Amino acid sequence: MPGGPGTGQSSTPNSLESLVRAAEKDDLLLYLTAFCGVVMPGCVYVLYHYIHKMYSEYSKRREQERLAEERARSAVTVFFASEGNEGERVAHLVAERLAHESPPVVDLSNVDVEDFSQYMGIGVFVVNSIKGGREPESVEWFFDWLEDVSAERKSKRSKERGCRRMHFAVLGIDNSVRGHSRYNRAAKTLARRLRAIGAKPLCGLTFADRNRIESVEEQADAWADRLLEALDDFTLPEERSSTNLFGTRESSDDSSSADSYLYERSYEQYFSKQGHEVKRRSRLADENEEQSDLSESESVNRYTSRGWTIQRTTKEANSLRLRAKRDEEI
Repeated sequence: MPGGPGTGQSSTPNSLESLVRAAEKDDLLLYLTAFCGVVMPGCVYVLYHYIHKMYSEYSKRREQERLAEERARSAVTVFFASEGNEGERVAHLVAERLAHESPPVVDLSNVDVEDFSQYMGIGVFVVNSIKGGREPESVEWFFDWLEDVSAERKSKRSKERGCRRMHFAVLGIDNSVRGHSRYNRAAKTLARRLRAIGAKPLCGLTFADRNRIESVEEQADAWADRLLEALDDFTLPEERSSTNLFGTRESSDDSSSADSYLYERSYEQYFSKQGHEVKRRSRLADENEEQSDLSESESVNRYTSRGWTIQRTTKEANSLRLRAKRDEEI
């Protein structure tokens, strides 16, 4: 019956079969397969070049970011805090000794705290203590800001702020006649608060005493030499480059350049001793080898002479045997 339940199901396969037959008749499937065979490789080629271009741009951007970060980490800045012109004069003297780093000289009273909190380079601080060993009035606000940042860091209210990637060195200028408790108290406070906000000391805290025979400038000049040694000490253990001074080294305590020098000297002495020991052992091994060669040659000679003796004895025995045989025949 035309209205039966199986009429719709049987008409669908018939229509599909007729469509396939029509396609085979007109070679439509052949053309479609050929089209896909030509277009698909082109699409894959274009997609590959697009992905390769995107990856190259990403890699180049990452390399530029890495170089920029390394340049920022290697940057050296000389900061000074002084009531008169003594601290500024000493800061410029230190900057001249670090001329190969081209460090700018910045007054701490004019520093921008937002830029300072994001600084990841090397900060060299020259602090002039005033009456009572306190910091100059022009930088009291900066010392208070350091204390606030330290308190926020301890209370974990500020996770991003702080100078965790910054390294520092501090030179304090004062007169020792003030007494031990007040002597260079500003420099001590600055170093302590810098450590509290996450900065790491590059070398030990150093004081320039106006009460010494050497002038403050001479003491600062000697400190600049030790500072250069400390920079080399941090640079040489890593892969040395002009853009990265503190790749992976982390230090939370005050390590002086003198200690680093003694460590390097002891390291050299250790390897010198090891080298002498290796040479001594090599010499003993050579002597043993020579003795072994001599023993072997003596053994060879001994066996050789013994062989000649045996050979000569055998010849004599053969000649005696032949002589006895001739006598018997006669």
